[in-house]
Amino acid sequence: MPRGIGIVLLLPAAMAPAWAQSPQASISGTVKDAQGAVVPGVSVAALNDNTGVRTAVRTNESGFYSLQALPVGSYTIRVEQEGFQTQVQAGIVLTTGQTLELNFVLRIGAVTETVAVTADAPLIETRSSDASQLIEAKTIEDIPLGDRRALNVMELQGASVFVSYESGERPYFAVGGGRGRSQNFVMDGGTAQTIRLGQAQVDVDPPVETLHEVKVLANGFSAEYGGSAGGVIVMNTKSGANQVHGTLFEYFRNQKLDAGNFFSPWINGQE
Repeated sequence: MPRGIGIVLLLPAAMAPAWAQSPQASISGTVKDAQGAVVPGVSVAALNDNTGVRTAVRTNESGFYSLQALPVGSYTIRVEQEGFQTQVQAGIVLTTGQTLELNFVLRIGAVTETVAVTADAPLIETRSSDASQLIEAKTIEDIPLGDRRALNVMELQGASVFVSYESGERPYFAVGGGRGRSQNFVMDGGTAQTIRLGQAQVDVDPPVETLHEVKVLANGFSAEYGGSAGGVIVMNTKSGANQVHGTLFEYFRNQKLDAGNFFSPWINGQE
């Protein structure tokens, strides 16, 4: 009759570093004026709504900007240039490994004039070719994962074939038609598997509450995700915010609460 009580605390954290296999996101695009001419030297800043961390760049001579290594989460984008109205777009939610294209059109006016952009960010990624599926934190926390083992979420993937995940064993599944246990596992930018190819096994099973997102790349992923003969699993843990918060859970299992097996014998109305 396994039973346990656990507490997971998420403390404030600074911006995570950029790794070769980055689970972070990026935003890029062009800034033009109302006549369609590119505007160089424009300040484009992304403010993380949860941590307050600000990342800023300027457009080049072609009016292009690129904000790299952004931790996943909600952002407010601010675009400023002397002689033009300031544009602010809030509610930009970045997900694991996302490459978002976001273009702006500035209108003549004082920099103190602010235009709030309410249009939603594009839902289609035009800067990447991968075929992937994202599982966010709420789904991971709410679905009934067997033994509270996070990688059971692989059973939800349409591109994966889940073989087994027995107690004490490592998960065994195939992705995108590849061999079983031949995926590349990446957690927070680092490799989380025993070997690179041929029976590569994940050696880490994080608590459900610590995972922010899990992204499964089935095909068409970029060259940065090497060492895979069949898909890539990118796990992103929660980094915390400016407020201390956490989760309290109780884990209780008893066979008396389980539904009876179809083939189980019943004696005097009991299994």
